Amino acid sequence: MTLLLVVGLFLMLFAPYRTENADIALFFRICHWVATVQVLMTIILLLGIYTPIVQQIICITPLVMAGYAWFSSEHIHYITPTRYHIPMLLLGLGYLLYASPSPWMRDELTYHLALAKQYAQQGSFVETDFVVFSYFPQGWQSFLTLLHDTHTGTFLFNPRYFSVLIVMVTACGLFGWLKDKTSLLWAMTGSILYLCTPSIFEFGTSCYVQPWLTAVFLWLLLEFESDTHPFRIGLIVGIACSLKYSALIVPLFLLLMIYYQDRRLHSVSTFLGGTLLTGSVFYIRNIIDTGNPLFPMMYSIFAGEGWDEWQAIAYEQTLDNYGMGRTLLDYLLLPFRLFTTQDMTGYFQGSLGFGWLLMLIIGIWQRKPSKDTHWMWFLLGGWFLFWAFQVQQVRFFLPILPLMTMLLIPILYRWRPKSWLIWVMASMVWTILPLQDRLYNQQGQVFWKTFAQTQNYEVAQNAFLAHRLPESIPPYKFLNDIETKKIWLVWMRGYHYYIDKEVRIDNVFGAYRFEKLLLEHSLDSIHSQLQQDDISHVVINRRFFLINDNADYLGKNATKAIQKQFNHMIQKGILHPVQRWGSVELYEVDTSSESAE
Repeated sequence: MTLLLVVGLFLMLFAPYRTENADIALFFRICHWVATVQVLMTIILLLGIYTPIVQQIICITPLVMAGYAWFSSEHIHYITPTRYHIPMLLLGLGYLLYASPSPWMRDELTYHLALAKQYAQQGSFVETDFVVFSYFPQGWQSFLTLLHDTHTGTFLFNPRYFSVLIVMVTACGLFGWLKDKTSLLWAMTGSILYLCTPSIFEFGTSCYVQPWLTAVFLWLLLEFESDTHPFRIGLIVGIACSLKYSALIVPLFLLLMIYYQDRRLHSVSTFLGGTLLTGSVFYIRNIIDTGNPLFPMMYSIFAGEGWDEWQAIAYEQTLDNYGMGRTLLDYLLLPFRLFTTQDMTGYFQGSLGFGWLLMLIIGIWQRKPSKDTHWMWFLLGGWFLFWAFQVQQVRFFLPILPLMTMLLIPILYRWRPKSWLIWVMASMVWTILPLQDRLYNQQGQVFWKTFAQTQNYEVAQNAFLAHRLPESIPPYKFLNDIETKKIWLVWMRGYHYYIDKEVRIDNVFGAYRFEKLLLEHSLDSIHSQLQQDDISHVVINRRFFLINDNADYLGKNATKAIQKQFNHMIQKGILHPVQRWGSVELYEVDTSSESAE
């Protein structure tokens, strides 16, 4: 099955195209396939009919598309690589090398891949014992489900490679558009600038939703520029809304732009119909499950079952902590800070590059901007303002980079036609600086070194994961090898992709359920509740559990009271210490009904 999928994708890439601009045609083909599979998987998982046979059928869809292209007489154009494609191909090789280790980034392990693994094994969208991320739009997770074995939940092939494919075809789409608007040289410049953006490199080699969301934004831009029917535009916007809450601002922008174009309410209603068709399912599900279409967001307006005011405030505060401040001066300095940061872990948590800011300044100072680009400037300004007042992380800014490329590269082409080399070199240098530390520590020193020594890919992967996730991989490997029921992960950061057992995960804001249970109930009641919930083991990271009075949000001196209760649980034999890995401790729940007496 894996071989069929990979071969099908390869044949689909190199099958004939209807247009001479094969670069754009290739981009559209991949977008059509991914979007189709995403929608199909969403429907299938909602109906609970995802089986190994269904997975096999969907995995052969690339072969079907490739076969149609090869045997259709009207498809007469092929990809003809030129010397201007060579830098892109070399960068693609770098992306593949960087993406070779197994997934390890936070959101991959907490929900993108972790939920997809559960969906694959269960054959439907399943209850997750309140993993808050399962209430987010699940379009990307629906697609990732296809890449996991329906029995074991293991991935068919490293899913990071698929993100690389999406990023590369996005760059290919930009190349195709730019070569029609400028020249092959400047088309290469724009695609290299895009691929050399540090955060594009970072997330383009991950399983985060950003690569696909960015590709959908480019798809939307190309279709809108071509005066595509509003219903089709709406379908694409709906795909974006099914991926991320942050995409919800896009329908508003497009609604205004579509109405401005022809002043007809029919076009607006048609657009909204398409958007609702592909983008509303997860919002409707949230209304049914929680009463809040944007759960857990907008709690002060919609409330939501399973959430409370304290958690809502904590979540909002967490999101507001990104960036470098929210004062008037901070907002005035925001563009400069955004494009000049090289810190990949703090503040904006990413890096774009000073070259983008220079291009933007040149574009703004242009005296006579083309009327054809007014809508681009409107989208760029609107997205920047929306981003500035929401979560100021670079990864949420990435979807607008294709628009900046389409808007600013033609300006550079007209302004200084011979300066392309400066932009290419500057972008490459900028990329090396913020990424070199990550590359050295996260795989250059572990994965590739181990692989070179052992010539064993699996051993290298295990060594890499143990290095990157020392508080997760050893205890999870141990638990995977013993008999358990449900496992309660307390202060384990919500990482559960590599554990193959049923788990309860206290959400991203802490271990509130376990701590609240200890604070509000007697030992007998706690023991009974653990048994009733089929909890056989509890894994606790003591590095975060009950330190610095961090449980006092439950009340004055709550941390000390909980610690005392926890110690009594161990003394009474309700929890039996099993093993310890650094700060992580594993306890087994006593199966008798008398230990607390």
